[in-house]
This record gives sequence, structure tokens and C-alpha cells, in this order.
Amino acid sequence: MVHTTTNGTQGLINAQAAAEVITGSFVNAGAVVAYIQAKQPDIVSLVAMGMGAGRPAEEDTACAHYLKAQLTNGHTPDFEAIKDDLRTSHTGLKFFDPGVTWANERISICA
Repeated sequence: MVHTTTNGTQGLINAQAAAEVITGSFVNAGAVVAYIQAKQPDIVSLVAMGMGAGRPAEEDTACAHYLKAQLTNGHTPDFEAIKDDLRTSHTGLKFFDPGVTWANERISICA
């Protein structure tokens, strides 16, 4: 599967000088945490690209907080609560708007 995002792609391009880049999301959060814990780097930067790298995106920020909680204190935040919050966020509402033609009933599979 190939998944691209405008903002995420720009983030990867801008991170070319980094020693290592790991892409993370809620889908692969467990693997990202396990990998970072195994590598034990001195510094970990969590970059939530947001929208146009100029405005926060609730889902990016929530994912960064989720990863940070697991990495810093081993706490796994309540994912169901996070999903509920994201469904009613500015970004999330557009996916459940019946007037939006590019989203369909299968969006619930992702949410």
C-alpha cells in the first residue's frame, strides 16, 4: 500500500538531514514505540506536521501526544477517548459530514 499526504510528504522532504526518520501514525504507534525503545536514541523529535505546516491538525497533535505518553512514562492513553475527541474535532467533522462527497460510509472502518 502506498499512502501519501501533502503535509507528511513535505515533512519527510524537509527531514533529509536527520540521522533517521520514522513515520508514525495511530496505526503503527505500537511498532514505532517498540522501535524507538529498542534503539534508545539520545533525542527523539515528534513532529506533527499539521495543515500546511502552519496550522495544527488535531489528529497529528493527538498522535504525537499518544506516542510521547508511551515513550516517556509507559502510559497508553485511552484510544477510544481519543477517537471520540477526533470525531468531533474540526478536522474529524468533515469526514462525517453527509454533504461531503469524497467520504463514504466506509470511513467508520478507519475511525
